[in-house]
Amino acid sequence: MSQYTTGELAKLAGVSVRTVQYYDSRGILSPEQRSEGGRRLYTDDDLNRLKLICFLRGLDLPIQKIGEILEAPEGENTISLLLEQQARALNEDIAQKQMQLKQTQGLIDALRALARSTPESLNDAAHIMRNKSKLRRIHGMMLVVGITLDGIEIASLVYGIRTGRWLPFAIGMAVAIVFSGALFEWWWRSVEYLCPECHTRFQPKRMQAFIGSHTPKTRKLFCPHCQRKLWCVELARE
Repeated sequence: MSQYTTGELAKLAGVSVRTVQYYDSRGILSPEQRSEGGRRLYTDDDLNRLKLICFLRGLDLPIQKIGEILEAPEGENTISLLLEQQARALNEDIAQKQMQLKQTQGLIDALRALARSTPESLNDAAHIMRNKSKLRRIHGMMLVVGITLDGIEIASLVYGIRTGRWLPFAIGMAVAIVFSGALFEWWWRSVEYLCPECHTRFQPKRMQAFIGSHTPKTRKLFCPHCQRKLWCVELARE
């Protein structure tokens, strides 16, 4: 049977000498043999035990619990179950990473194809990325003002229900309507849209922008250049 010094054992297990000494001091990795000079000598069994300790420590188990598991009659079965559970988790992680890699490679291929066929689209994508922070500030301002106006409406409504006095509610609604109109006008003047077909940037008419179907990043609008109604990408005006 092979015998290893502390340094040799640490190297084989991929840990530091200090780690081996620490486990020895805690009584969970104590060699049965020593050299004539008093140096600790570890066996293959000690090496396997050290690897198990490192595995259990990787699961965030405290030293005391690791010692109890290793010494328990059912300890081997417990460790076997933990190893199987870890193997399943790693396989699931590998499968997820492989799926993400496949999706990423697909996007890379699509981007390369897009760059070969329509260079304008690649330029548009770069412009959208640079424009993103400015557009986020516009949306943030709209959210803050919108929440404030909603608060005024709700507060005045609750006051009217509790007191029977509806003048504050009427005033609150009037203020909300005026500020909502001003907010829309500010937003309309702050944004423009990018046509995915002809790559034209344009500002839609107010009514079209107001009633057009939309998502958080796009709006279905009539492009004045290609004369088509498309899902156009919202941008902050330069």
